[in-house]
Amino acid sequence: MSTIAAVAACLAFIAALLATGACLRYRRYHAKYLSVGRSLCEAGACRVSFFLRTLLLSGKVGGRTMRYSVYGDERKGPVSSYLLLEYPVRGNFRFYRGGDIGLLDAALREAMAALSDAVDFRALFVTSARTPLCARLITRPLGFAYNPGLLLWKWGGDAFDPEAIRADLRKLTELAERGI
Repeated sequence: MSTIAAVAACLAFIAALLATGACLRYRRYHAKYLSVGRSLCEAGACRVSFFLRTLLLSGKVGGRTMRYSVYGDERKGPVSSYLLLEYPVRGNFRFYRGGDIGLLDAALREAMAALSDAVDFRALFVTSARTPLCARLITRPLGFAYNPGLLLWKWGGDAFDPEAIRADLRKLTELAERGI
């Protein structure tokens, strides 16, 4: 067997392993995403798709587009979850866990405090239509759209609890409606 054939066989084996892992992940989590989508989204406005290594829930909630994804394996430890609410926002900013809420506009402080006080809160990224494409690419997880909106990043907690996700959507909507 030539060296080229051996390398090709190794690459084919690695590709088969990766494809098998992706299929198993899809089978394991698809039902969870679908269940969350059906309980959150408007009737017929829920879609679960597979993007590279993760699943992505897309749908309409209260007439607004939302996207949700979980990175990691909850059996092995805490996971990162990302919730995007597409909304026409005024400006851009990032707020991380431990940030000074006092620096925000007075109208936003209460809503931001309600969101950031959660144990699993890590960051909120707000991107407007004026955000340069490069910044949008860096800010959003793979598979998420690059439209204006609010992206909530959480670490840990029950990533597939529809009530917790619904509460987060309410908080994001409240922030957006206050003129973020």
